[in-house]
Amino acid sequence: MTIRALSIIVEDASEAAREVSEQFGWPRGQSDFHEFADVHADGVDLWFSTSSAVPSGQVDGVTLHVVVDDVDQRTHEIQARGGELILGPVTQDFGMRSAIFRGPGRLLIDVCAEVSA
Repeated sequence: MTIRALSIIVEDASEAAREVSEQFGWPRGQSDFHEFADVHADGVDLWFSTSSAVPSGQVDGVTLHVVVDDVDQRTHEIQARGGELILGPVTQDFGMRSAIFRGPGRLLIDVCAEVSA
């Protein structure tokens, strides 16, 4: 498994990405909107968003995106160990298959994989 990105919920995604990029010297990604913007932070992407990237019912906090080979199999394993599934597995319209688990506090954990075309 690999951590791919952290989703950070903010009021203005573009402004948050600009500030972090300027302060730390990390390059901006291709997306730059009020609702979503990204920064490449030395191997982990920071995804700034004005709401949760997936309809989890939770709209503030942090989402840890963990890339796996098989979302469905990993979901089964996590649930067998007592993980609380709150969404999925589902194929998202942005080309990822995701299963969202509740983490400690306001943390969400997105077990995800890119969907082949």
